[in-house]
Amino acid sequence: MRQLRTLLQLGPDGRPGGRARRRGWAAVAWLLPQIFLGTWLLVVPDRVTFTLNQLAALAHVALALLLLPVIAFWLWSHARAARPRQASAAASGAPSAGLLLVLVGACASGGAVLYYGRVGAAAWAHAALGLGVAFPLAAHVWSAGRRRAAWLLAAMVPLAAGAGWVARRAVPPLPLDPATPSFAYETRPAALYESAEWCGRCHAEVYAEWRRSLHSRTFELPQIRDDLARFPELLRLDVRDFGRVMRTGHGQPIAPVDGHAIGSFENCILCHAPASFFGDDPSDAIRAPSRQSADAVSCSYCHTLRAVRPGAPPPERFARRIRADGARAFTEGLGPLSEQEFTGMMAMAVSAPETVRRYLGQGSDGRAAQAVAELLIRWRPDMHRRDYRPAVLATSEACSVCHGITEQLWSAPHQEYATWAASPFARGAPDRVVHCQDCHMAQRMTGEPTREPGRVTAWSPERPRRRNHWFLGGNVRAQATLGDPEMARRAHALNRDAVRVRVLALRREGDRLVARLEVTNHHTGHVFPASEDGFRPAWVRLRAVSSTGATVAAASPLRERGQPPSPEMILRIVDRAEHRVVHDTTLLPGASRVFDTSLELPHGAAVAAVVAEVFHALDPEAIAAQTVPAP
Repeated sequence: MRQLRTLLQLGPDGRPGGRARRRGWAAVAWLLPQIFLGTWLLVVPDRVTFTLNQLAALAHVALALLLLPVIAFWLWSHARAARPRQASAAASGAPSAGLLLVLVGACASGGAVLYYGRVGAAAWAHAALGLGVAFPLAAHVWSAGRRRAAWLLAAMVPLAAGAGWVARRAVPPLPLDPATPSFAYETRPAALYESAEWCGRCHAEVYAEWRRSLHSRTFELPQIRDDLARFPELLRLDVRDFGRVMRTGHGQPIAPVDGHAIGSFENCILCHAPASFFGDDPSDAIRAPSRQSADAVSCSYCHTLRAVRPGAPPPERFARRIRADGARAFTEGLGPLSEQEFTGMMAMAVSAPETVRRYLGQGSDGRAAQAVAELLIRWRPDMHRRDYRPAVLATSEACSVCHGITEQLWSAPHQEYATWAASPFARGAPDRVVHCQDCHMAQRMTGEPTREPGRVTAWSPERPRRRNHWFLGGNVRAQATLGDPEMARRAHALNRDAVRVRVLALRREGDRLVARLEVTNHHTGHVFPASEDGFRPAWVRLRAVSSTGATVAAASPLRERGQPPSPEMILRIVDRAEHRVVHDTTLLPGASRVFDTSLELPHGAAVAAVVAEVFHALDPEAIAAQTVPAP
């Protein structure tokens, strides 16, 4: 107790005095390291001394926690000494009111920073009050006769700032932004792709959205599981295998499966579990999934994307072969093509998790080490923000790898990126371009750049634009299959914003309604309907209703794959043998098509109104409708 009273600047009687010779140096010994560390962390950016700053932050917090009971007892003791009956004795030794206020403010704001991190007003208040302690404390120590201690305290702030200035110039700085390596057919250590669950510990709301998305649940869909389970060799392919096929010619088998040659366009894992495709993960994503494949299209893959190597048109020699051999060019192999001829024809992601500057404890299997990393990211978020927010991620190019296979190579599916790039949505000033994210990472599709504010963590400030991670794509049937009716309703709401239908003409010929309908691709930034699997048609239909609203008659134009399309259907059909489009009634962005259709009515039926509707194969309900009086 005597030593503690000495450090607290108190005499044996609980009043200032007693060991006056030591009280100035005791204050210096306790608070000088804190002032130095705080000033260092304030003036030296993490990109200069990243690891050292993390150690300094841990030391600063640890020393603060040790100081809190000392400061509390210090203040309590001085408050006792300042009772009215002791006021005259305490006046000469008690800290000034300014010092008391600054100490209390520094402690309170420091507690806020522990939770909220280095963001907002609390962080600046703590910095100002923490540094401000040095000056009233120096005045207090000066009044006690400890001149050298007072000078050292007063000089602490400029000394620490000077040390930061030297560090900025003497220590080689890290790059401001993470590196962007060139594309290569090489895998990365799979462990560098952080688990989505780890990201969700801080980004809880974003994680909850992603967890309900089809990006997260792609392997839960029965059709996907069944299709991929038929070819287990496909599930173990990675970017190295892809490169080997590219260098030896498309269609050259990696391993025959039921007589089927696995070729470069069958890299299913690239889009269904990209962290497994680009990482050295040999697992079977269906039978024995690893963490990387179980996360499907994961946070860590998208947020460590550094660039996209764009696809290029095929070389003329390849184009001649396609025209001559048709589909056989894909199934029998193209023969040896030079790497320069072939490898550049598909867009490929430059996935680079190794460029992330990791915090102490990040990537560890231990929960305690992970907790340290999470706290450091909260307290020093600058590098985390830079490394996990690549510029390409805000552009449609990020989506082109899986939703933009070059149309010359693969005519039916995956036209979304190509048709978006040629649309009005992709033109204009940079802040007016409507990217894929503005529709598919928004709560509501408007056809305009998204301006939905929100927070990415519970403690972060609100951003003017916060991307929603439902990744809505209008696939109502998939969400219903997965047992999520709320997400199915959201997907349907997106579909209802996609197109418009208008009755241009309507007449009745006996027991037959004849109509001319106009369908407009209203807000969809790419071709409608998108044909990711080659057969996702939309169609128009007429429905006659009575005065009570009951359906009198309705058309049913949907036909199965392989049958000739009805005039009411909106789809694109490719003849794979001749490698050409043979039927196309799809709608480019902003475009309209006119459809002539008719509806047979029951004999003598009384019809009060006619409903023109648009349906999509992935949605059991109409996505657009107009009701007009019956003729």
